[in-house]
Amino acid sequence: FNTKSIYEGEFKNDMKEGYGIEKFNDGSIYKGYYSQDMKEGIGILTLRKEKNSSIFEGEFKKDKIWGKGKYKWDNNKEYEGEWQNNEISGFGILTEKNIKHIGYFSHDKKEGYGADFYIDKKFALSGKWINDSIEGVAVIFLLNDKNNINLNNYDIKEEKIVIMKEGNITIPSFI
Repeated sequence: FNTKSIYEGEFKNDMKEGYGIEKFNDGSIYKGYYSQDMKEGIGILTLRKEKNSSIFEGEFKKDKIWGKGKYKWDNNKEYEGEWQNNEISGFGILTEKNIKHIGYFSHDKKEGYGADFYIDKKFALSGKWINDSIEGVAVIFLLNDKNNINLNNYDIKEEKIVIMKEGNITIPSFI
């Protein structure tokens, strides 16, 4: 985004230090903490792109999204979890198009153990992900009640295993 900005806030030794608000020429806004002229600590970054905007609320380190936070894109995609160097990395929950992925990520991709919960179709796909694709043995679970799924503390032990298969899984037509 455009780097020209207006800053209102605290200074120390002619550098942004402490709490401040930075407004950029493209309409983007950062409200949060600075250290030695860089975003550092908790903040809210609203990025504007023409008529749309996306919002990040969370931790910054040396001007980058780093730590825990929640990002909402303008296309209803949402991620809450761990970040490193402006990328989704670590454990988190990614929601897009009625699918909630709970698991591990690296460099903005699903990487490690996790599960996709297909909320509208009442099933979950669980396994190990490599470079955004499921690898090895994958398991499909039928979920009890799609209207009553609490993904924050979901216990899968009462669900019915439909398929266990190695490699790519094709979702059965009866689901």
